[in-house]
Amino acid sequence: MYMGFMKSGFSLMLVFFTVLIIPTLISLPTLFMSFSLLVWFFSFFHARNLISCPDEEFDKQEDKFIWEELFPALTLNKQVLTWSGAFFILVGLDAILNSAGEGGYFGDYYNDADTATNILGAIMVIILGVYLIRQAKKHVEK
Repeated sequence: MYMGFMKSGFSLMLVFFTVLIIPTLISLPTLFMSFSLLVWFFSFFHARNLISCPDEEFDKQEDKFIWEELFPALTLNKQVLTWSGAFFILVGLDAILNSAGEGGYFGDYYNDADTATNILGAIMVIILGVYLIRQAKKHVEK
C-alpha cells in the first residue's frame, strides 16, 4: 500500500474518506466535500515526489502517519484528542439542530429519509467525538 508505506497510505485514505463522508452524512455545504479533492491531489503529488527521489533518499523515508509527516509537532496527545473530540461533538450537535424542523422540534420529520440520515450521521460524529475524548483520558492514565 502506497509504495510500502502502510501508515502513510492508510492515513491518506482515512483523511480522504473522512473529508468526503462526514459532510455528506450531516449535510454540510458542498464546499467542505471539495476538500477531498485537495487530499486526493496531495496524495497524488506526494507519491510522485516519493517515486522520483533517489534510492538513497527513498530508503531513508520512514513510514509515518501523514499528519506526523506534515505537522511533526502534532502528535496524538491529550490536548489534540480532547480538542478533536470536542470539535466532532459540536459539529454533530450543530447538524442535529439544523435537522430540526420549524420551531425546533422534529415532529413529522422522522418520516423524511434525508433528515433521518442526517441525524444518524450526526450521532455517529458525536460518538466519534466521545471516543476521542475517552482516548485522551486513557492517554493520561498511561
